[in-house]
Amino acid sequence: LQHQIDATNCLGILEFGEIHGCPEVVAKAWAFLLENFEAVQRGEEFLLLEKDRLVPCLSAEGLQIRSECTRVDAILKWVGHQRESRLCHLPELLNLSHLSLLSLSYLS
Repeated sequence: LQHQIDATNCLGILEFGEIHGCPEVVAKAWAFLLENFEAVQRGEEFLLLEKDRLVPCLSAEGLQIRSECTRVDAILKWVGHQRESRLCHLPELLNLSHLSLLSLSYLS
């Protein structure tokens, strides 16, 4: 299972490992997520995450992103996927980002 992890399934494998008490699987999936967040956040699994599962992903030390825009874009995409039920979480999620690192061109 650990050797089959990719951007389309790492969140599901992470959850599987947690449910079934497989710390090696959890560690491998978590490391993959941190290193490949930009690809993972483009997938369906990311959009289906519960907020309580999303927060640790977005706030993780070692999250590999090219710029803070990636984190904010991921937040906006996640909220937009189920806008009515998730819009209330937007302020909390944006607090996980480093808004001061966003460029003026991105903000406009």
